[in-house]
Amino acid sequence: MKQGRQLQELYQQRIHAFRELKELLEQQQESLVTHNTQLLQETSDKLVTGMENIARLEKSWRRLLTRQYQGNGLSEVPEDTLSGFQLSQDERMILREHQAQLRQLLKEIEQIKEANRTLLDNSLGFVSTLLRNILEGDQQAGLYGPGKKVASSNRLINRTL
Repeated sequence: MKQGRQLQELYQQRIHAFRELKELLEQQQESLVTHNTQLLQETSDKLVTGMENIARLEKSWRRLLTRQYQGNGLSEVPEDTLSGFQLSQDERMILREHQAQLRQLLKEIEQIKEANRTLLDNSLGFVSTLLRNILEGDQQAGLYGPGKKVASSNRLINRTL
């Protein structure tokens, strides 16, 4: 059946694109952990390309659903998206497996993205604290009491240069 082959191809393309996205996010995570900024930049560039590919595939998916359900809008598509297609039992079973793979991939991607977000937040917090300490330097010496002069021998940067 033509619809079955078309759906299988589209699901396979989507699964492939999301697997690539997952691999790129794992590379991003590795670069964040190892503080490899060159790899992080390269991975980020590849992520943009991957996301554009996913957007294109998802647009094709939405277009296919809209065409199949007579343009009623995506809100009118039933939860079982395969119910409106004329599929053999074998095709339906294969497509259900593809759906399960895609759902699992999306869950894994969400977990990796959350871990990456935490790593980025921690890195940005560290940089922010470091910069604040560099810029405030001697100003914190007066925290121990008014009028007291505290000798600051632990400077991050020797500002006398």
